[in-house]
Amino acid sequence: VRQREMDAILKRYDALGTQASLLAGFAITSLTALTSVSDPTAVNRVVCHTFFATSVCCLLSCLHVIICTMYTCNWAPALALRGPSGSLTRAYKAVRGEKNQINAFFTVGIISFAVQTVCAVWILDETPKWTYDSIAATAILGLAGVVIFWYHRRMHGRFFGDSAKLLDVDSDAVAAAAAAAEATAAALAVAAAAAAPAAAVV
Repeated sequence: VRQREMDAILKRYDALGTQASLLAGFAITSLTALTSVSDPTAVNRVVCHTFFATSVCCLLSCLHVIICTMYTCNWAPALALRGPSGSLTRAYKAVRGEKNQINAFFTVGIISFAVQTVCAVWILDETPKWTYDSIAATAILGLAGVVIFWYHRRMHGRFFGDSAKLLDVDSDAVAAAAAAAEATAAALAVAAAAAAPAAAVV
């Protein structure tokens, strides 16, 4: 059970690493493709600084996710297969321990990329003042963020709500329950074997 759970987590990390690579590529493309940011009269400086900050934040967050997922996907199976006794448990706990920070940095990368995209729209207008296009892009981003957050909460409730608590079971508890079931079965078998001679005598 623990091996299968670790394999499932590693597949998810591999997918996150691939998506982070794509986000990093998009961020670098936007950062290098816009040339109007060098003209102080054509771009609002606040928007320009926000664009650079979110570009770097997206790039660094995605690189962090790529590196962490690469190390985890390489080291965990090697430790579980070639390590000393108890290495599978150690690898499983290490894989589970990296989940929160990898998800957090990946979320930061997505948010930074969304803000960078809106800033790119403001920069492409080539005017320091607001335009209808820039306002529309910002409004669409805000609305999309609200909708995405709502769908995220709905999906989280479906998978991890009260109806899905049985799916969120620790493998240690599963192993303990299996051991208890085996012990109970062995005790019943011994009791049955002891009762068989007495029944034959009667």
